[in-house]
Amino acid sequence: MSTKENIKASKALEKQALENCNNEPIEWIESVQSHGVLLAFDFDSLMVTHASKNLDTILKLDAKAALSKSIREVFNKDDVHDILNIASHNSTKFQREHIKVTSEGDKSIDISLFRTENSVVLELMPTGEDFKYININNNIKWALARTHGHENIEDILKNAVQSLQKITGFDRVMAYKFLPDNSGEVIAEAVSTSMNSFLGLRFPAFDIPPKARELFLKNPIRYIKNTSDEGSKILINKKMKINLTLLIVF
Repeated sequence: MSTKENIKASKALEKQALENCNNEPIEWIESVQSHGVLLAFDFDSLMVTHASKNLDTILKLDAKAALSKSIREVFNKDDVHDILNIASHNSTKFQREHIKVTSEGDKSIDISLFRTENSVVLELMPTGEDFKYININNNIKWALARTHGHENIEDILKNAVQSLQKITGFDRVMAYKFLPDNSGEVIAEAVSTSMNSFLGLRFPAFDIPPKARELFLKNPIRYIKNTSDEGSKILINKKMKINLTLLIVF
C-alpha cells in the first residue's frame, strides 16, 4: 500500500471513530464513580426513581429498597426542606447547585443537586475527616493577581494552569486548544514531576468529539478520583432514563 493510500485509509478510520464517538449516548450513563452516590426522585411525587448500588455506603439504605420510598423516608425533615427549597430554583435546570453538608450517623455528607425535566438528581459524597472547603474568593484573587502584567495568551494560560494546580492539588492541569480541523493541542501544562508531560502533543478530533465538547460547555467540571474505578451501577425504577449531563461523579 502506497503512502497516499495509507493516509486515505487512516482518514477513513478517523472518520469512522469520530462517528462512533458521536453516536455514543454519553449523557445516558449506567454507573457512577464509586466514591459518590446518586439518588434521583420525581419532583411532583417525591418518589425515588434512581439509586446507585453503593447507596448503603453513605445512607445505610439498600438501593433496591430505596426505589419504593419517598425522599421523606430517606432524609430527615430539615434535609428534605433544604433539598426541595434548592430544587425549586430555576437555576437547577441549567447548573448543579450545592445544598449543604449534613450528617448521617458518624458520617459527614456533602449534598448537591440539579434538575432534568421533572427529575431531581442528588449527588452525595462523603466529606471524610480531612475534608476542607476551599476559600474560593482568596484563591481567585490570588490566581487573578498572577495574570497581571502578562500581555500574551501563552503566559496567561501558563499561569492559569499553575494556579489551578495549586488550588486543586491535581497531578496534572492542561490548557487544550481546539484547532480548525477539530484536532487539539496541549498548549500549557502544570504537571507533577513524577508524570510525563503532554505539553505540545497533538490529538485527533475523535479524542474529544463534538458531543463531548457540548457536554463540557454545559458541565465544565468533572471530578475523576480513580481512573481504575469500575463504578457503581445505577438502579432504575420503571426503566425511566434521565439525562445526567450535569453530574460530576459520572
